[in-house]
Amino acid sequence: VDNLALRSDGTLYVSYCLTFSTCKVARIDAQGNIITAFDVSTNGSVFPLTLSADEQFLLVAGAMTTIGGVTIPSRANLAKLDSVTGAMDLNWIPFATGSGNARGILPDGASHVIVAGAIPGGTEGFARVPLTNPGTADVGFGPDFGPAANVTGSELMRAPDGDLVVAGSFTLADGQSR
Repeated sequence: VDNLALRSDGTLYVSYCLTFSTCKVARIDAQGNIITAFDVSTNGSVFPLTLSADEQFLLVAGAMTTIGGVTIPSRANLAKLDSVTGAMDLNWIPFATGSGNARGILPDGASHVIVAGAIPGGTEGFARVPLTNPGTADVGFGPDFGPAANVTGSELMRAPDGDLVVAGSFTLADGQSR
């Protein structure tokens, strides 16, 4: 198991790999039954996965480039899935150019997520991404973590005072050694 996400109704999402290139995201109801209609297969591991604030979408990222054999349109190995059906939103393209790898996802209010990692088109390691289509990312969001090669922020959370807390492997934050 690579990652978990829990809905308020007790539904659990689990990402896991059977082999290096055969991976899945399963949806399990509150009684522990696999919901077979939710069938999400990928060609690489999924980490992280998180639900949007309204639980309408499941955001997934990781080492995969396809979901259900279809190429992910975002350039950061980041996809937006319907949380009930698992269908990928092919019109959601927050990073239309470049390449990267999202390592952390955090809901930011009802209409955005914060993404951390190697961000396409950005050098700071963060982007604030709208959940609407086309969903163009604000790649200048957040503190400057230096060159993309320096950033592998992988865990994001909000502190009680609203500050963004980042954990991961990085050496600079706003030009200061960390």
